[in-house]
Amino acid sequence: MTEKVIGHIISSHSRFTPKRNRDHWYIDGTNGADTYAGSIPDRALATIAAALSVCGAGDILHIAQGTYDEAVVIPAALEGLEVVCEPGVVINRTFPGTVVTIAAPYVRWTGGRVSQAGQTAFVIAGAGFKGKNILADGCLEGFYLDQLADDSVFINCRSINHTAHGFNIRSKNGYFERCAAFGTAATRGFYLSHTDAHYNILFLCNTSNCSASGYEMVAGADGNVIARCNQSLLCGGPIDAGTSNSWVLHGTESDITSGNTLTEDLAVIDAQAGRIINFKDQWCALPIASLAIPAVAADLSLADVVFPAGFLKTGAVVDSIYLMVKWRKQIDSSSAPNAINGTGKAWRIKKNGAALADYIEGIVLKDNQMATGADATEGGDMIIGSLDVKAEVDDVDNETYNISGEQTTHADAPVVDGASLTLHDVYTGLRVYFSLD
Repeated sequence: MTEKVIGHIISSHSRFTPKRNRDHWYIDGTNGADTYAGSIPDRALATIAAALSVCGAGDILHIAQGTYDEAVVIPAALEGLEVVCEPGVVINRTFPGTVVTIAAPYVRWTGGRVSQAGQTAFVIAGAGFKGKNILADGCLEGFYLDQLADDSVFINCRSINHTAHGFNIRSKNGYFERCAAFGTAATRGFYLSHTDAHYNILFLCNTSNCSASGYEMVAGADGNVIARCNQSLLCGGPIDAGTSNSWVLHGTESDITSGNTLTEDLAVIDAQAGRIINFKDQWCALPIASLAIPAVAADLSLADVVFPAGFLKTGAVVDSIYLMVKWRKQIDSSSAPNAINGTGKAWRIKKNGAALADYIEGIVLKDNQMATGADATEGGDMIIGSLDVKAEVDDVDNETYNISGEQTTHADAPVVDGASLTLHDVYTGLRVYFSLD
C-alpha cells in the first residue's frame, strides 16, 4: 500500500472544545435539495458535500436512507463533527479516489455502508476518531489510519470483500473492539503496517479469508495487544515482526469446524464478534487452617468449591474455567531454605463423587516455587492456573468440586525440599469466564 498524502486537509492533534449549542443538519438524497437550508428534516440538503460546506465544528449531520455517489471530505476545521447514518445509507464514489476522508480531529461516525471497488473506503487522518457500526464493502481497503490518527476507537466495524487490507493501522493508542475483516484471497485482515503503530488494542476481533495474514505487525510496530481475537483456517499468519506485542488467547481456528464453507465461517465469526466475555469467582466456604506440604509425596486435600444454584444468569455461555489457590502466610520448619521440589507438581480437580482417576490438572507448580528462608515466615500468595478445567467442571449450578494434591493415582502431588513447608488459611476457588448473548 502506497503512502497516502492528504495535503492541506491534514489536521494537527489539538485539544477539542465542544460547542455548547450544536447545530443539526439533515441530508436526504431522495427528497432533499441543495437549495434548501438543511436545518430541518423536511428541508434537507441533497448531498453530504453541501452539508459539509455550511456546518461548523461540533455540529451533527443526519444522513437519511439512500445512495450517495460522492466523495466525502471532512476538513480539519470541522473538529468534533458527528455523522449519524440511518439504516440503509450507502456511500460510494464512481469517480476514482478515496470515498471518505476525515482530517478533522475527534470526529464521530455511526453507521452506513461504504462501497466502491478499487478504492479506500475510509482514510482517517485526524486524531481521536470514533467509529461505530460502520461497514466497508468491496473496497481496496476498508479503513486506513494515517499516522496522525492516534487515539482512534472502532466498535463493531467491518470490512468485507476487501482486496488489500481490512484495517490498515499506522497510528498508535487505538482501540478496536468486535471489529471484523473478511477479505478476498491474498489479503490482510488487521495490518499494523508502520513503525508508528504502537500500543494499539484489538479485542474480540475476527478475520476470515485473508490468506496473506489475518493479523500482521511489521518490524517497529511494538507494544500492541491482541486479546481474544480469532482467525479462520482460511487466513494466513498471524505474523509478528514487532517487539513486546502481547497475544492473549489468540485463536488460529476461531472455533470453526474444519471443512465449513466460507458462508458458515462468516456466520460463526459474526456470532462471536457480538460476545463480551465476563468472569465470576466462586471460593470455598471455609479455608483449610493449615496445610503442610511434605518432603515425601502424599495425598493433600484442599477445601471443596461448591457452586450455589443460579451461580450464572440464565442464558450465560461458559467460555473457560481456571483453578485458584491462595493462602495468608507460609512457614518453614525444616531449618533450611525450602521450596517446591521438582517440576510438574500439580493441584488437581474433579467433580465430587467421581473416581480418583478423574482428577485433572488445574495448577502446575514450578521447581523452587514458594521459596521460603530457613525457619522463616513469609507472606502469602495467590496462584491462578493456566489450564482450562472446563472439561471437568462441566456444571456450575448447585455442584461440588474436590481439589487435591492427589498422589495415589497420578504421582505428582506437590513436595518440598525440606521436612515441611506449611501454608496457613488456604482458600481454593474457581474463576468462570462466560458470555451473555
